[in-house]
Amino acid sequence: MLNRLEPADFVSFVSHILGEGLLSEEDATRLQKAYRSTGQASDVIATQLGIFADQQFAQHLANYCEAELLPRDKITADNDCIQQFFPDEGILNNKAVIPASFADSTIKLVLADPFDREFLDALIFQTNCHVEISIATRADILDALQEYQSAKPASTENPDDIQAIHESGHPSNEVSRLDLDRLNSLAMDAPTVKAVQEIIQSAVLSDATDIHIEPEEHFLNIRLRIDGFLVQKQRFPIDMHSGIISRIKILSRLNIAERRLPQDGRMRMTIRGIEVDFRVSIVPAMKGEMIVLRILNRERVKLNFRELGFDSQDIAKFEKLLANNHGILLVTGPTNSGKSTSLYTALSTFKASDYKIITVEDPVELQLEGINQIQVNAEIGLDFPNTLRSVLRQDPDILMIGEIRDAETAQIAIRAAITGHLVLATLHTNSAAGAVTRLRDIGIEDYLIAATLRGVVSQRLLRTRCANCADGETEMAKCSSCNNTGYYGRTVVREILVCDEATSRIIGEGGSEDKIFSHSTRSGMRKMSDCALELIKTGRTSREEAARVTNLL
Repeated sequence: MLNRLEPADFVSFVSHILGEGLLSEEDATRLQKAYRSTGQASDVIATQLGIFADQQFAQHLANYCEAELLPRDKITADNDCIQQFFPDEGILNNKAVIPASFADSTIKLVLADPFDREFLDALIFQTNCHVEISIATRADILDALQEYQSAKPASTENPDDIQAIHESGHPSNEVSRLDLDRLNSLAMDAPTVKAVQEIIQSAVLSDATDIHIEPEEHFLNIRLRIDGFLVQKQRFPIDMHSGIISRIKILSRLNIAERRLPQDGRMRMTIRGIEVDFRVSIVPAMKGEMIVLRILNRERVKLNFRELGFDSQDIAKFEKLLANNHGILLVTGPTNSGKSTSLYTALSTFKASDYKIITVEDPVELQLEGINQIQVNAEIGLDFPNTLRSVLRQDPDILMIGEIRDAETAQIAIRAAITGHLVLATLHTNSAAGAVTRLRDIGIEDYLIAATLRGVVSQRLLRTRCANCADGETEMAKCSSCNNTGYYGRTVVREILVCDEATSRIIGEGGSEDKIFSHSTRSGMRKMSDCALELIKTGRTSREEAARVTNLL
């Protein structure tokens, strides 16, 4: 197995040879910049820039990887290994790789670029084998490949037979394998690699939250969700669709041969030195597979109430609710209203060393240090109810539930709150008082809600004016920095319902949502619309945006 090479290790390699005095600071910067921007192989970049001769660079690679450097006369190809794992030999030429042997579930490769992790990861994933590497120059490898291909007997496969099988609509196992090889080859093709890198880098640098990749009849459409709105970004020729889809599947460790069923996965890429996680959803449609990538950029997440948009008054309320040592605190709102970020921020206020904190989520969107996070998986029985029952036996002090979706999950949350745990959870409702109605609708008795509910934070995300083109209450100008929308970034508008004794009594007596809301506003709860009005007065947003997000007329 490749033990030393990690996804960003080209940067570490350059730092290493810089520290050894093998190149200058200027050349190190040139190498790293070219590697990030071009997507070319490391050996190609190093030699084309004239920084190293090919044999010299290969020696540095071998030393760094603790691998053998092979001269031309020691490079041989294993025909059986190639036939079994690389029937499409074009990828060997493209990647400058020679399979040297295969035994005991280990493939030995001779290669010129050990930093092509996508290729190596895909090979390991598809073959379930270990990989050991040796290093050689690209010229020697390609020469050995040409010699192998010239000496190989001509294929006995009949193309007419394959065509007939395709036309019959009943592909054999061999045809399926050929199709799989074609997809692999497309995914590793340089234009495909560059296109995927371009799509993802553009989205991350635009502060997008999602990437939508959608096939149309004549082109592949790329749209980004920025500040809650979809923005048209790029179009690619439709014939790049299969390669781009396969590339993302390989990066996400999904099945590239499966095109009939939805698939979900995760992947991680380094964008300008920053590691960014992506949640991947692939769904088949009439015109081909659609992909949505949710961008989980830990560098961009602000786990600070004030930076999220809460003011001092509401931060004090939120922190007072978190000071309860048992009970339920709900964060409510529609999809993409920032509920999870608010809960992560709430968890970050606790000193993890002093508490046993467990989260049960679907999915885990942000990994928090010192907190035990569990990803549910209903396919293997690890759903919310089953997981929560097991978690309660782990003696947690604080329990976060990604979402209360059903009566069983709600009942377990109530039981946990009654038995001395602080439970934080999200719920889909339109208002703070509406959380009580929602809990009633899924079967929780009034007296249990009254006994356990400590408070509800209901929130939305509202776009803020672009600092480059905003102008008070006048019609907004538009500029390129905000995609000609007049808005850049979002902030939280919210209302915080605190369940005091009177509120709990109203809930326990079966009081209506309107009655709960009226009492809460009389007791000092600011309505979400009032929160939006304050942002309008300070010029941070427009009346039109506030009306879109809240019930402000």
